[in-house]
Amino acid sequence: MLKPVRAQLGRTKVQDLTRNRIETVIRSFREDRGLSHRTMVYTLGTIKQVLAYGIFEGCLAVNVAISVKAIRKQHGDDKPKIVWDPQELVQFRTVADTDEPLPGG
Repeated sequence: MLKPVRAQLGRTKVQDLTRNRIETVIRSFREDRGLSHRTMVYTLGTIKQVLAYGIFEGCLAVNVAISVKAIRKQHGDDKPKIVWDPQELVQFRTVADTDEPLPGG
């Protein structure tokens, strides 16, 4: 979740972050990178959690992201659903059935 955030804010001291800067970053994810609404919401939530941890550890006095709201979901934000036809499903099962199970599974 934080990879795109680190790309834009990685060199910024956390104490120098502002609400406006975080809003700009979140907006750019939507407009420039085309991230889904869900990814944007999770990313903003992760930023809030990281800053809350900074407060807990005594590194920060205020969580500037706490009042940042994710951009509202717009009509057409949903990605089209891909439905496999029976032949594609059989092909997937053939590969999946030969894959080794995970340990403990």
